[in-house]
Amino acid sequence: MTLLKKFFPLLVLALALAFTGCSSVTNLTPRNYARTPDNLYHFELKLESRQQSMIWETIKPVVQIGDAELPMERVHRMSDRWQATVPLPAKPGIVYYRYKVYFEYYDFNHRGADTILSSPYKIEVK
Repeated sequence: MTLLKKFFPLLVLALALAFTGCSSVTNLTPRNYARTPDNLYHFELKLESRQQSMIWETIKPVVQIGDAELPMERVHRMSDRWQATVPLPAKPGIVYYRYKVYFEYYDFNHRGADTILSSPYKIEVK
């Protein structure tokens, strides 16, 4: 019985790691853009996750600019990348943004929902 007590915390830790895992968002958007006539700019991210319970078909990333959440779509033939064409203000300057990734995961007997929030980024439009 003492052996079970000794290894029980390790078992719990292993189960926790299997269901939580590590996730990261990589920003693939350039830091600088030249002004475009239509004021539309390309944003792209890469999502990496070791979370075994994540349901990849439910992933819905957005670009957050201020209070606005602009949906992204999966890059054709890429399972871990999403993109969006985003309108930015017509005047030159810096725009702050971040990515938010909504997803579902399996949690024992049911599905749960969660989000991943990236660190803030800035883009300069000249």
